[in-house]
Amino acid sequence: MFRSLLDLIAPQRCAECSAPESLWCPECRSSLRGSRIELHSGVRLSAVAHAEPAMMRAISRWKDHSQRGFLPLFAEMVARQIAVMHPSEAIDIVTIPTRRSKARSRGFEPMPQLARKVAAARPDLWNFSAGAIEWTRTPHEQRGLSDSARRANLQGAMRLAAPLNRPVVLLDDVVTSGATISEALDVLGRETHQGLSAVVLAVPRKVLSQDLVKSVARAPTAV
Repeated sequence: MFRSLLDLIAPQRCAECSAPESLWCPECRSSLRGSRIELHSGVRLSAVAHAEPAMMRAISRWKDHSQRGFLPLFAEMVARQIAVMHPSEAIDIVTIPTRRSKARSRGFEPMPQLARKVAAARPDLWNFSAGAIEWTRTPHEQRGLSDSARRANLQGAMRLAAPLNRPVVLLDDVVTSGATISEALDVLGRETHQGLSAVVLAVPRKVLSQDLVKSVARAPTAV
């Protein structure tokens, strides 16, 4: 709360280089590089940036420290990725369901908030299908689990709660082991037949589950 009030009354400075008049200056953002990845199922996954310290700090400031000024910046980045993957195509944007405990502790749901902001950039073509995926049970906390334990923990924990009749873009924040996004893509892949892709804010260059990724390291693309 204090940080949010401070952002309103104090001049903004770049969170990385302290340049004035910008929460995250164009120069620092332009240093980020992302990747386009092909998954086992043929699903295209586009990462806005690699999980470099600057990007991870920005995501944490937005999600965990209530610096809401990052929201329009992330939305702009994501919208650019979607426009490349689905030019002039009507799509449904969906998010992985938020765990209630995290929503309560943060006081808001970051990914649905981001999805709404992205969809608003092209309201004629892009629709946020809120609640399209829901939990069938509450999985255990993933932190500290091995990759195989993460996958077992999430297996069967989600289901499609609303019909999706257009190509679907799954939006997520950070891929780590890939267990969560892989389960969500499996759910969507079983139920949707109009095309499926994913956009994430950040993905590690090397720490990618081999069960998730078919091929990586296509030429990095500027955000």
